[in-house]
Order: sequence, then structure tokens, then C-alpha cells
Amino acid sequence: MKRVLVAAYSAEAQLVKGLLEANGIQAEVRNEELFSVLTGILAVQPEVWITHDSQIEPALAIVESCRQTGGESSQAPYRTWKCLACGEEIESHFTSCWRCGQPAPDSLEHGQLPG
Repeated sequence: MKRVLVAAYSAEAQLVKGLLEANGIQAEVRNEELFSVLTGILAVQPEVWITHDSQIEPALAIVESCRQTGGESSQAPYRTWKCLACGEEIESHFTSCWRCGQPAPDSLEHGQLPG
């Protein structure tokens, strides 16, 4: 596991975690509970860690993109999948089509995107 971000606040850590996961990179937030309890007492900040060290380069690129855009997720990179039932393009973090409700292809459960 590798740390990719020390966040200023919990929402920033969760935003980055979500962006990483939307791009197929497993991540977790650490120190979030300590941050909310010990703010002002100790210098504890939320951290984002990735599960697979081999994904460090794309993870750091996503973190940098997020910093450059001020956290605007609409400008950050993300992956999509195409609904097999209606053809709608869906962001990869959704497990079913928002338009027709069709579940995502099985390959998404294994971190693979169709196409």
C-alpha cells in the first residue's frame, strides 16, 4: 500500500478516494476518525492510500489533476461503460444504468471496463 495524499480535510480525502475508484484504483481513507476527534489537539490529517502499489503512477496523476482543478470532479479523468440495454454512457463507479436500471456488465466487478 502507498499513500498518495495527505488531505486538509475529510471531504477532500473522500473526493480523491472516489476519483481513484472511478478510475479502477482501489483506495482507502485513513485517519479520518482521528481527524474528526483530535482536530486542534494533535496534527492528524486524513490520508488516502492505494491498495496496489503498481497503480501509483496513475493514482498520483489523478491526485495532481484534482489539485490543478481545485477538486472539480467534472474536469478530472474518469472511465465509463456503455449500457448494453440502452446504450447510455455511464461513469464506472455506478453499478447500474441510471437511465434504464440495467446492471453493469460482470467485467466491471473485476475492475475491467468493456471496450
